[in-house]
Amino acid sequence: MKMITTLQDILNEYKSDMERMEHHIHESLGTDVALIRQVGKYILGAGGKRFRPLLHLLSARLCGYRDHSSEYTLGGVVEFIHTASLLHDDVIDEAGLRRGRSSANSLWGNQASILVGDYLYSKALYHAVRLQNQRVMDVLSETTTAMSEGEVLQLMHIQNVDISEADYFTVPVAAEEPGAYADIPPEEIPRLIQSLQKEMREAAKSLEFERAAELRDRIQGLKEMQLGIKIG
Repeated sequence: MKMITTLQDILNEYKSDMERMEHHIHESLGTDVALIRQVGKYILGAGGKRFRPLLHLLSARLCGYRDHSSEYTLGGVVEFIHTASLLHDDVIDEAGLRRGRSSANSLWGNQASILVGDYLYSKALYHAVRLQNQRVMDVLSETTTAMSEGEVLQLMHIQNVDISEADYFTVPVAAEEPGAYADIPPEEIPRLIQSLQKEMREAAKSLEFERAAELRDRIQGLKEMQLGIKIG
């Protein structure tokens, strides 16, 4: 069996799976509204690498799922959420380009971009609900809530050169807080803390200070869970 050591190896190995994923993503758009079809097809066909659906697919395979429709459904859900965030980001940032070509908002206007982004969010949840898995819905709702809060916090601090370090790191902390480790067995917490501490030291050595600070906050959250008290 060929050793898989590079990203290209992974893409080659899962080429047929990702082709099926790509087909599912476009089929899942499912609308009779012409403008949604136009904008959706344009942004989904913009040449993204589909890393999120790929990671989801690899995780599914790692957990023993193979040739089920659910991994393709959720891969599409993740990509829709990501794509919706890109549409909204380009409006907020007044971006004229996305992946080397004209952004959707520069072609169809801000209103269309925002509304199609809203449709993609709604469609993502529409497909997720049909899996009838409450844990999936919990994770998706927590994640999209944290994403939205992060965008608003970012908007509040645009051009704020006096922002404090604590406020700067509010966004990654918010994304980790809502139930991120709720399902971890108590006996696994020390092992996870040790692993994150090692990762934090490596990030600091590599001068990845933002990543190190994010990991520090994760570790503190786990210690609070372990002790049952608020630290600091």
